[in-house]
Amino acid sequence: MSLIQADGYNPLVVQGSRFTVLPKKMKGLLALSKEPAKLRSLLSRSYSPGNLIKGIVDKSIRLTVEPKAFLERVMDISEQHIEASTGEGYWIDHWTYNLDLIDSYLAVYPECKHGLLFDRGDLPFYDSSLIVQPRSRKYVLMDGSPRQLGSLLEDDQKVALKAARNGNSCWLCTGHGTGAIYRTSLFAKLFSLALIKFSTLDPFGMGIEMEAGRPGWDDAMNGLPGLFGSCMSETYALKWLVRFLRGALQAEGTGRLRLPVEMTKLLRRVAKELKRFQSSSISQRDYQYWDNICSAREAYRASIRLGLDGAEDEVSFAELETFLVSAETKLDAGINRALDMNNGLPPTYFAYRVEEFELLKDKLGLKKVDTHGRPIIRIKRFTPLHLPLFLEGMVRAMKVEEASSAEKLYKKVRSSSLYDRKLKMYKINASLEGLPKDIGRVRAFTPGWLENESIWLHVEYKYLLEILRTGLYERFFEDFKTALIPFLDPKVYGRSPLENSSFLVSSAHPDELLHGAGFVARLSGASAEFLSMWRLMMAGAHPFFLENEHLCLTFKPILPDWLFNEDNTISYKFLGHTMVIYHNLKRHDTFDSRTLTRGIIMQTVDGRSLELIGDVIPAPYAQNVREGMVKQIDVYLE
Repeated sequence: MSLIQADGYNPLVVQGSRFTVLPKKMKGLLALSKEPAKLRSLLSRSYSPGNLIKGIVDKSIRLTVEPKAFLERVMDISEQHIEASTGEGYWIDHWTYNLDLIDSYLAVYPECKHGLLFDRGDLPFYDSSLIVQPRSRKYVLMDGSPRQLGSLLEDDQKVALKAARNGNSCWLCTGHGTGAIYRTSLFAKLFSLALIKFSTLDPFGMGIEMEAGRPGWDDAMNGLPGLFGSCMSETYALKWLVRFLRGALQAEGTGRLRLPVEMTKLLRRVAKELKRFQSSSISQRDYQYWDNICSAREAYRASIRLGLDGAEDEVSFAELETFLVSAETKLDAGINRALDMNNGLPPTYFAYRVEEFELLKDKLGLKKVDTHGRPIIRIKRFTPLHLPLFLEGMVRAMKVEEASSAEKLYKKVRSSSLYDRKLKMYKINASLEGLPKDIGRVRAFTPGWLENESIWLHVEYKYLLEILRTGLYERFFEDFKTALIPFLDPKVYGRSPLENSSFLVSSAHPDELLHGAGFVARLSGASAEFLSMWRLMMAGAHPFFLENEHLCLTFKPILPDWLFNEDNTISYKFLGHTMVIYHNLKRHDTFDSRTLTRGIIMQTVDGRSLELIGDVIPAPYAQNVREGMVKQIDVYLE
């Protein structure tokens, strides 16, 4: 979470993190070693966790505790320093994974939600030397055609300012860059992220603009930023974030949030424009709203270019929630507009055609040009052009759909050209035949190959995961046997079904002998998606929960009868230390509403046994499980 910048972008290349021990805390650490002088030498300079342990081994430093416990103590009193560099731009989807991490954490530590979001006020913002250019510098004519080019600029003044900070160059500072590191709560960071992303909606309020030189997850669409492109995937992700923030505020009740004065100024200006938009009936209200919001965002970025002032405002939870409600209404309107344009299926990508523009001139009446001599323009009217179907948009839409509407969406996707009927798998996109090469390198690939109409395993697994999450269990397991690599025929797949590939050649490829073959074997993002599927299937979405403020645990496995062994059991390691065994004596699907947990038997690490009736492990035993004090849990299904 520390990589969320003040304007909501993540750096392109994160080289790693190093840590330094807080000097006032050093003395307590030295007591954990029998060679404190040697240890002091190691801890007096920055370290990475691996190098620190390696140094302890190389120097034969004897510890009085286990290395893991020592490392936990060290990192608990250390300060993190991000070492990052930027290259070609910012992808617009990097922020969308934050909530997945938070959701996974709260599935195990539900009682920590308030503390996670509000109690800690020590989180910094990453501070990049790259700035996003305003429209007045990046909207240009190239060979007579309007384009968005030169979106980023490295700020020489910012580079010099950061270099003078003596070790604090990676964090946003107060005093407009010359003061202390600015720190805040996780909720404040998430809210600022939501606000910035909301202010980056495209001219028709549908997608999030590719305003910083790069597209989203599918980087083969790398031409779209130049075509004023936007993406619906991030709109759905923003809706999920807005819902999460609203839920957190409602759980808190009353309260106030401290925000930088620059952020509250942006918030109130966006809220004002949003209210004006909702009451307006003029034909150009979409453009007028977009133009005003862009100006507000650009003014905000200019005000924090070198750093924050440091002053803060207090904003009531009621004001924050009012804004979030209005924002979600606007997002829903944009989503519905996009669905209407695309026959009810979520589009993923938009390009915007410029219908009217004017050349910008300086005070002498000469036309303005960028550093490459291209005329700079002001755009006065756009028309959106939606691209063919991409599976990524369906993935994100599934995340915010209710079960009933998710079923309808699933059927539409299954009936669309995204579904490869020959392979019974899902393609990354529909045919792009006839589209200009300007949209990106995707047009350089033969259909069915690489990022053009292939079975791109990562996004297919992302889609399957969302089908599972939304509760379409029968649909999920229908696809499970045809889309997951372990079930494929090795003769067709062309390699061991124990290894993933970046992509499989789809039936869109002209060479039928390649259909279903996997290429570029590696641990791709599909591996992470499969682990998420596995976690949901084995334990359920949120195994730990609170009941009357007491921690409880319940297992809600999502398993079909055919996955059980011959002895009617299936087992796995829960939290990496507790063996959980499901006993399904009558071999029913565990997600069948008639399948209930009859009882639970727990065996602790010290040999004791405890039998429980029903499906809930109450306090204090749930805490014991989480802390690794329970060796085995037998769950009996009926």
